Amino acid sequence: MNELFLTMFERLGIIVMIAFVLTRFRFFRQMIYQDKLGSKQQFAAILFFGFFGIIGTYTGVSFDMSTLDFNRWAAATGLSSEEAIANTRVIGVVMAGLLGGYKVGIGAGLIAGIHRFTLGGYTALACGLAAIVAGVLAGAFHKKNIKNKVSYAFFVGALAETIQMIIILVLAKPFDKALTLVEVIGIPMILANGVGSALFLLITKSVFNEEEKAGALQAQKTLRIADQTLVHLRKGMGVESAEIVC
Repeated sequence: MNELFLTMFERLGIIVMIAFVLTRFRFFRQMIYQDKLGSKQQFAAILFFGFFGIIGTYTGVSFDMSTLDFNRWAAATGLSSEEAIANTRVIGVVMAGLLGGYKVGIGAGLIAGIHRFTLGGYTALACGLAAIVAGVLAGAFHKKNIKNKVSYAFFVGALAETIQMIIILVLAKPFDKALTLVEVIGIPMILANGVGSALFLLITKSVFNEEEKAGALQAQKTLRIADQTLVHLRKGMGVESAEIVC
């Protein structure tokens, strides 16, 4: 488990780096500033976060149930019937629901979930379904001023991953094998996805702070110019005063 902890948080660094790059795009900045997204923006957000969820799958660690060994990277071509993936897929889906609402969360969950299902493996159906459930769960927290509450993001990310573990126990058969899998990857995945969701929201807040700081500086500059020109405008608008103001 300790090895998986280190590997998961190592991969989390990759996810956070990608998240930081993605938040530089104008589309993302426009999206997070609006309380309600239009149809085109919702579609773009679904693709955006769905793709992010797929990245979380591919940066995961595959786990072989027959040997109880980890492979450093998830197989891009598919998994055997004895393999599962410890991953950070939930981060993209959770952020989709938190920032975009039910429609965006479910849409991103469908993309990430169907992709995960096509990879196969022991938990294909359970993990695919869990991605959709994560979108619904995150959408429930959309209107709770989540943009300013990093702790909420951690809670929702960890809760979504906990629910995924429960779904694996319910759907994956035989139960003994599912229980072994959850015992090995459960806690590392819950913590990694919780921390990852919180870090993603923290990066999103930094985008807000940058824009607010830029707006404050511009307003300060405007007021300073106005203050400097008032003394000349009190004398009335004439050629001489206009030249001084300019």
